[in-house]
Amino acid sequence: LFAVAEHQDINHHKSRGYGLKMINRLFTASELMSKYNLNLYDLPISIYDTNKYKSMLNDKWKIKSILMDISSRTNLLKQCQWHKINIFKRINNKRRMTLSCTKPEFIIKVVNFSNKIGVNNDINLIPIILFNENDRDFVIEWCWIIRIEWNPNIDIAVSFRFDDHNNCAKIKSIHLDKDYLMDQHQMALPNHDCHCFDHFNSYIDDLAVGNPDDLKNKINYYLQVIDDLKQYKQDMDKLKDIAPDDIQGFQSLQHEVRGKLKPNNSPTSPIRHGMNMNMNMYHQ
Repeated sequence: LFAVAEHQDINHHKSRGYGLKMINRLFTASELMSKYNLNLYDLPISIYDTNKYKSMLNDKWKIKSILMDISSRTNLLKQCQWHKINIFKRINNKRRMTLSCTKPEFIIKVVNFSNKIGVNNDINLIPIILFNENDRDFVIEWCWIIRIEWNPNIDIAVSFRFDDHNNCAKIKSIHLDKDYLMDQHQMALPNHDCHCFDHFNSYIDDLAVGNPDDLKNKINYYLQVIDDLKQYKQDMDKLKDIAPDDIQGFQSLQHEVRGKLKPNNSPTSPIRHGMNMNMNMYHQ
């Protein structure tokens, strides 16, 4: 069966910003060819019949062979830039449980889990399919469920993709939501009796890898910049009111501005440095 989407005006309020709208019915191949005057070779083929899909399914064994080697697996987990990895999650704007870890602490968690795998144990890789809305392409990634917390249990699904060019496995993303994972998995591997995520447990909505206070520090920095801008405007207004020949008035304001600056070894915003520079230029 085939679905058909038609172009629509994104400026129209009913479009809700979408350039395409799907017709509210499905077509057989013969119905589609008759309605739109197409031949059989014009019809799109299922992704499951493409060579790309079949090739990416075989990537499982390439990735698995790398992960089953203790040294390769450990190096991959330790060298990953976890703080830059995409995290797929369900957005909850009413209630959110976030686990925050520094990068070194997170690496310890995933490596500790990895070390629990004995040489005779298996690593179960689960395929999921992801779509790129820009070029309407797809990719298959292979998820390994890693438990990063015990009692209560917190599982994450770390997805891998095989890089044919460099002949290596790469960590591509972290997935937190079980329902999303199951949907993506069923699209990647339909029509099988699926129990792949039965043991996936987690109660977190979000994961932050990096400095837990990074956002707070950024907010404090920009609040300081705002205060400095307000002060800068006040000082410039005072400077404009000083007569060109009022050397004493200028020197008094210059002394006042310099008194607000932090010592040379203390961090300060570029706005405060700009105040001092402007005062010196005016004096020259």
